[in-house]
Amino acid sequence: MPFESGEDRIVFKRSLAPDLFSTPDGEDILMKSLQSSAFGAYVGVGFGVIDSLRTLTHFTPTNIGMKVVGLSGPLAAIGAAYPAITGIVANIRKKDDPLNHVVGGFVAGSIWGVRYKNPATGWVAAFLFAGFCCINKICHENGVKFYPSSVYNTPSTTLDFDHYRRSFLVTRSPVVGKEDD
Repeated sequence: MPFESGEDRIVFKRSLAPDLFSTPDGEDILMKSLQSSAFGAYVGVGFGVIDSLRTLTHFTPTNIGMKVVGLSGPLAAIGAAYPAITGIVANIRKKDDPLNHVVGGFVAGSIWGVRYKNPATGWVAAFLFAGFCCINKICHENGVKFYPSSVYNTPSTTLDFDHYRRSFLVTRSPVVGKEDD
């Protein structure tokens, strides 16, 4: 669900994206594909509405709906294809390594070329997506995190102009940060 119930308020969930690295590559393929497909549809609806507001001159429900479907469909397909292909390749190879993610990313990225009916767009998107997926897997294996998980307001050691490292993607620390309300 996109919302979580707090004690006194309802807050937006930290992340709607599924954790593709919670289990090895060949396990829970169906659940990962369904969650990623739903996330792709969420993102597609959001970008479709923004794109329709940006480009359309006649705001009719049909025009807006076509923009939304035109983006949410391919993004949902990309979301379903990436974990499915990654899991299939992992089951065939019997390994859990970045090459599985390269193949899954390449196939999922090529869907973008099908959406635009342009092979050059498909090749570029496939290579970019495969590279990003490979880097993401390597970073996960080495413990590199793109988003912090628990620190919200901790004083830095350098006492710069902005002496608090702020990340609005995480929850507040129980020790400090209460005075900012």
